Amino acid sequence: MKKFSLVISAIAFTLLTSCSGHDVKNKGERVYDINISMENNEFVNIESTRKEYNAHSGNCFSSIDSITQYGAGYVKKIDDSLKGYDVDIYLSAFIRETELPLDGGIAVSIFTPTGIKDWKVIVPKKAAFKPNEWCQIIDTIKYNHLLLENPNTEIKIFSVKQKGKDFLDVDDIKIKYVFHK
Repeated sequence: MKKFSLVISAIAFTLLTSCSGHDVKNKGERVYDINISMENNEFVNIESTRKEYNAHSGNCFSSIDSITQYGAGYVKKIDDSLKGYDVDIYLSAFIRETELPLDGGIAVSIFTPTGIKDWKVIVPKKAAFKPNEWCQIIDTIKYNHLLLENPNTEIKIFSVKQKGKDFLDVDDIKIKYVFHK
C-alpha cells in the first residue's frame, strides 16, 4: 500500500508541476506561458472589444478600430525577483483586417510610472497578408535587463490600431516570456 501511495504521489506531483505553465525554472531561467482566449475575461480589454462569429478559434475574438484603439492583451508586472534578468518574448497571434494597407498589429511596450521606455508594433509581412483572412504573426522581442530595472515596470502586450477605417480582429494570442541572466 505504501508503494502505491508513493507512486500516486509522484504522479500527482509531476502532473501538477508540468501543467502549471507559469514560473517554470530551468537552468536559471524563469518561463511564463500565457494563452489569451477571447472566451473569458481574464485578460485586459477583452470584455470591451469582444465580438462573436467567424473567430479564428472558439466563438469570440477581439475587434478594434481607430476609435477603440487598444484591444485584447496582457500586462506582465516585473517584480523584484525578475530584476537583473534579460527577457526574450515569443509572440504569436492571428489577426485579420478587411482591406490594405494593414494599419494594425500587436504592440509590445515597456511601461514605467515615468512613461513608456520602448514601443514596438508587430505586423505580418505584406506578402503574407490577405484582406479579410486570418493571418498568423510570429515574432521574438528581446529586452536587456536595464530596461526592466525601474520599480513598477510592466511589459504590456495588446492589439493596437491607430488609423484606418476598417477593424482589426485578433484571436489566439500566445506569449512566452523567458527571463534569463
